[in-house]
Amino acid sequence: MNTEKIGRRILSLRKDLKLSQTKFSELTGIQRTYLSVIEKEQKIPSFNVISYLLDTTEVNASWLLAGKGKMYNDVPMLNLKGKTVNEIDEHLKTLRPAQREEIFGRTLEMVRMNEMEEKLERLLKERDDKEKGIEN
Repeated sequence: MNTEKIGRRILSLRKDLKLSQTKFSELTGIQRTYLSVIEKEQKIPSFNVISYLLDTTEVNASWLLAGKGKMYNDVPMLNLKGKTVNEIDEHLKTLRPAQREEIFGRTLEMVRMNEMEEKLERLLKERDDKEKGIEN
């Protein structure tokens, strides 16, 4: 584990999440003074702190521990089958802005594809009807 720069990576993570030390401390349960010491690289974070960050922030373990790879894991996809609108909304609230934007983009792409499929089906039906001599 490359611990010499882990404090800087935790600082980068916090800033990427656009959180103050106070807010980050509230959300993670890490004391603000301890977080400050970690970010200044005066102390190495405990296993509990690292484990908690990995569990709660979707930070990539390789990036956090060794500085390798992307900062975050890939966007988690929610299995929508059987979910209520409120459950989906609550899940979306837990995602980072970049993750929400990616999901929104994917959703728009799916909507466009569905619209194109519907239009194609309509055009094919019109063509078939025309070939059969049926007027619309």
